[in-house]
Amino acid sequence: MIPLSEPSLGPREAARVQECLAEGWVSAEGPWTGRFESAVAALHGPHMHAAACSSGTAALQLALIALGLRPGELVIVPALSFAATVNPIIHLGAEPVILDVEEDSLGLSPEAVKNWLERETLRRQGAVFERRSGRRVFGLLPVHLYGLPCRIHDLAQLALEFGLTLLEDNAEALGARARGRLTGTFGHASILSFNGNKTITAGGGGMVLSADEGVTARAAYWANQARRPGQPDPDDYGFNFRLSSLQAALGLAQLERLDELLAGRRAQHEAYRAGLASLGLGLLEGQAGDDPSWWLNIAQGLGRREMEGLVADLAARGVQVRRVFRPFDCWPLYSAYARMECRTARQSYENCLALPSSSQLDAAGRAAVLDALASHLAAPLPVEAAS
Repeated sequence: MIPLSEPSLGPREAARVQECLAEGWVSAEGPWTGRFESAVAALHGPHMHAAACSSGTAALQLALIALGLRPGELVIVPALSFAATVNPIIHLGAEPVILDVEEDSLGLSPEAVKNWLERETLRRQGAVFERRSGRRVFGLLPVHLYGLPCRIHDLAQLALEFGLTLLEDNAEALGARARGRLTGTFGHASILSFNGNKTITAGGGGMVLSADEGVTARAAYWANQARRPGQPDPDDYGFNFRLSSLQAALGLAQLERLDELLAGRRAQHEAYRAGLASLGLGLLEGQAGDDPSWWLNIAQGLGRREMEGLVADLAARGVQVRRVFRPFDCWPLYSAYARMECRTARQSYENCLALPSSSQLDAAGRAAVLDALASHLAAPLPVEAAS
């Protein structure tokens, strides 16, 4: 099976983990987590601070707490993302506001956000409230989906104009740039994921980033059972969301190879562009002037008929593919949170497909992916699907 995205591991990772073991550090104690935090923060700029934790989902929850989200408040989110983007909001007693995406990056649409804010909210005592519910709008949680920067400049301007908190979900876009600036550096805070399928992995784990050291300090405090440094007992009802030293050692080794890993993903994109064109399909390219990290390459131009049985058929041919995320407004679990019909998100779900994009995927692997896709498209549809 050619996987959708698998880690690239080698001697550097083995050496770093062995060094950690030789020093006797296994749990969250010791210097390795701090080294990893410092390296990730430095990558994003000399003014940035970082707090590591156990997952990208945990990072979102910690960031929302650290930024001051309160129960009952509203957070604007895109209709396309993984459930982890909205679940922490709900767990904290707040409510997501699901709005549509724009088609170039599949990121949160600034037009949809602006229209909703202007039509459905009012300002009172320096804050923004939804008219129908009376709830305060806390902020925006845009997602840089599949490694493609969303229109973050426009969203940051809207957050500033309406006095809203901006938290970037950068779990899938480490190393991406929006008009030359790294994603994850526009908001009041951002988060990363180091899951096993991400551009770099720590075998799991996540991180909160912010130019405000108070935000990351609060995130670290809540991640460590609400204990202050050197204090054995907690002050509050915290979480055990810490990152282990072994994970930090692995993540640090991966970070040292980031340029190489990004170059591998970029090579997949260039090769797929030509290969898909020969099949009459396109490739999601993102906004002009951006430099995506190409975590996953997204084929465009498939229709509902072509998507019929596609994932299962390619799996039978040894290729793992996935449709883009099902729009939240189509999920029974989340549909009540939608504030509009998310047409662009639904159209993307009908005609977009995520392709294997591992950094180390070679030419033979890409050829196998394209051959399997071509065979599926050439095969006659089942009678029931054709009808």
